[in-house]
Amino acid sequence: MFTHRVYAEFENQIEYIKDKEFDEQKGEVMILEYLSKNEFITRREVERLCGFSSTTSKRILKSLRDKEKIVLIGQSSSSKYTLKADLND
Repeated sequence: MFTHRVYAEFENQIEYIKDKEFDEQKGEVMILEYLSKNEFITRREVERLCGFSSTTSKRILKSLRDKEKIVLIGQSSSSKYTLKADLND
């Protein structure tokens, strides 16, 4: 049986994971809303818009690409993202 301290720490970790997942889902929504009003977004703009680190921003942008909601245009420092539907216009 675990001590109260172990349970408390475990509960804190669960809350952290839930908060992190919620923040990333909220970030996806913010990015899609931004792109509904703007043609492109860069990773650096995602960092500023959502307050995420570079790593988190990359992960969220990859998630949106995997879900086929956005597409990558360009490479390296000139990379930008747009809504997938915009390619059909």
